[in-house]
Amino acid sequence: MKIAHLGLVVNNLYTMQLFYTRVLGFRKSYYYESRNTPGLTVVFLVHDTVSLELLHYSGKAETKTGRRTGGKNHNHLALWVPDVDKQAARLQRLGVTVVRGPRTTGDGYRELEIADPEGNIIEFSRRVAPPPRYPVRAVIFDLDGTVIDSEDNYHEADRLLLAHYGIEFTREMKNGFIGMGNYSMMEKIKRQYNLPDSVEQMTAVKNSHYLELALKNTEVFGRMLKLIKKLHHKRMPLALATGSSPEVVHKLTSLLRIDRYFRVCLSADDVGKSKPEPDLFLETARRLGLESRFCLVIEDSKFGVEAAARAHMRCIAVPSVIEDPPADAFFAADLLFKQGMKQFNYRKTYRWIMRRSQHGNSH
Repeated sequence: MKIAHLGLVVNNLYTMQLFYTRVLGFRKSYYYESRNTPGLTVVFLVHDTVSLELLHYSGKAETKTGRRTGGKNHNHLALWVPDVDKQAARLQRLGVTVVRGPRTTGDGYRELEIADPEGNIIEFSRRVAPPPRYPVRAVIFDLDGTVIDSEDNYHEADRLLLAHYGIEFTREMKNGFIGMGNYSMMEKIKRQYNLPDSVEQMTAVKNSHYLELALKNTEVFGRMLKLIKKLHHKRMPLALATGSSPEVVHKLTSLLRIDRYFRVCLSADDVGKSKPEPDLFLETARRLGLESRFCLVIEDSKFGVEAAARAHMRCIAVPSVIEDPPADAFFAADLLFKQGMKQFNYRKTYRWIMRRSQHGNSH
């Protein structure tokens, strides 16, 4: 007998996963949505020989037998045993009440649970099947700073807008908003400076400035375009999910002749919530006809990486703002190019995606 893992019930799966990866060096082994307990989401983390199971219960999750689960009393110590059913028989002979099991879980464990005299859950488990595999079936790209080199144009559009109100808008100020939807950014700016015009008016003026600049000098990142073309050639479904307005997205993708590669082009304006909320990515997956766990996101901003993690999608991060160390959210990425686009390798990225696609089965 040996310790298999420690199970922790958590309120916020994203922040807890980020803590254990950023601070303690764990990495994600796999993500799982329970079949037997609707509303239960699990992330397994590993570090050397240590395994940690983070469990998040949404609402009042119940097992198929109607047993309520969740709550801190469902934290548990899992012990590996060679035969769970023999362990169950031994416990029965000792007169120990089995709380649950033996059963085979959807993520491949044979397990049973007992409680110690103070109610702490002890789980006996043994893996009997491989962990769940969610192959990549679609890739969702952010647009600005990821596919197109547009951040300078957006900064200049913001600078021109705020200069009208006598506000000097610096590059450092802009960095805090990269990845956020235009409308959400204007909401924050209006509140911060108590500006007289409506958010709608400010967004329209900014978009007008941006389009005038962008239609003259926006370029597609060459290496990212090569990746897009290779994935498109493999018939991988591709989508755009961006904070830019629908008008901007339509005009720029058409002008740059990249619209042909994407089955779905969606703006945060279309869903009402911008990154770091997961809504934009979740709606993009829905329009692709896929569950979120089968989607991969490619992002340049901390807000986008967080949104992908909260949507339970894999994520490749190519930061447009280079910091040392990177912003915390980037530790949630599955593949991170810390030096941004100058480090980005489209061949390496393509191979990484293909290994995790429908043709592969690794994480």
